[in-house]
Amino acid sequence: MLLKKRLFNLIRKSFTLNIEMGKSLHQAKKNSLIFFPYQPNLFSCGISAFVAFKGEQADPGFDLTQFSKEISGLKVLLSTGTDSLSIEKEYLGGDLLLGQLFKTAQTLKLESVFSKLFFNDDKILQLTKIIDAMGQIINDQENEFKKSVSNLSSQDVDIVSMRMEKLKDI
Repeated sequence: MLLKKRLFNLIRKSFTLNIEMGKSLHQAKKNSLIFFPYQPNLFSCGISAFVAFKGEQADPGFDLTQFSKEISGLKVLLSTGTDSLSIEKEYLGGDLLLGQLFKTAQTLKLESVFSKLFFNDDKILQLTKIIDAMGQIINDQENEFKKSVSNLSSQDVDIVSMRMEKLKDI
């Protein structure tokens, strides 16, 4: 039953397909198959030079305020002290938290998200504050790492180094 429904939706969607010739992706309607797409600043080879498709783009729903709160949470997590800190499980929130932050930060590279931020002065200011806060966290952690590297095991040094690199990537 599920297969029939998927097949039916695929057939129905193919009948709503627009076919365009020589248009730019920006000028084409959504759900369009474009033959010989006009791409003035791009040299295409292979089939991409002859055919392009413009589908519906889902909004990734990036929330800059939430991202700011997550970075602030990271700062609070680090200020709680590192005396009894289990480096493998808790340093910089652990691999899971850093992975989620990295995934969220990668969303900034999407054109729809980037353009919304780029053309809004308030969001640029908010993003600048986030970047400054992250820079401060990185500087503080690097200084702390330099002070305590001699007291750490080689495994802990590797964990700290990898997580600091991940934080810098974010």
